Amino acid sequence: MPKRGELSDIEWLQGPQRELTQAVRGLYMLLVGKQLGTRGVADRCRSSKSAFSALLNGKTKRPSLTTLRMLHELAEREVGAEALPVSMSQVERLHGALLAADEVQDQQPCANCPASRAQAAPLLAAAPSTNGQPADRPVRTSGLDTRLPVPSPKGDRQPIVVREWLGMDDLVARLVADQVADAAGILRYMGLAATPPETAAAINSCHRRGLAEAANAIIVYAAQRTDHEVMRIAKVLLDGADPDGAAELLGRRLTA
Repeated sequence: MPKRGELSDIEWLQGPQRELTQAVRGLYMLLVGKQLGTRGVADRCRSSKSAFSALLNGKTKRPSLTTLRMLHELAEREVGAEALPVSMSQVERLHGALLAADEVQDQQPCANCPASRAQAAPLLAAAPSTNGQPADRPVRTSGLDTRLPVPSPKGDRQPIVVREWLGMDDLVARLVADQVADAAGILRYMGLAATPPETAAAINSCHRRGLAEAANAIIVYAAQRTDHEVMRIAKVLLDGADPDGAAELLGRRLTA
């Protein structure tokens, strides 16, 4: 069990902060049952013990989404997905709600400013190359079969709307703080491990916020997924009015 003082009273917390803290504690307690103490869990999540203790006690105003993902993945490996009290999508939703409720986000620097775009440049360098070529090479789309996947037909059926990626503010915060390694980890996760709709949302959100390099990094990773997943991501991008993102993804997949 956790040592006295490691888990403090969180009755004073409210709203998303309390809900996210409860979710974090639920995952943590599963790991405690596997004889992993606070330091052990923190180390596996690439966090310090003090920072992780603050997260456990709701004292972190803007938690790292990367740390939350690593905690969730660690718990899933140790006890199995069916035993988890919360899904990763729920954790992301709570994290996004917490950021939205934080007044500090009103002071968030604009993601479209030159400084923010410049800080995103190293992320593409961290992405793997495909077909032995640099990751930022031009994409040839002239040979693409634009019939696949097809956009949603117009009519009574409502088109799919690509929702705003809840991790966007967290990514921008990492870029502004020059936490390139954390930002690169977020992009890698979104490209390789997120669900196809979530991956499409991340690509679309980065494009709309002017972070083309970050979007391209996600695409480089996403192009390594199965054909079925790549087609699903491209389909959502097309339905969400991001044909350039869809074409780039398919182009990289075809030339991989």
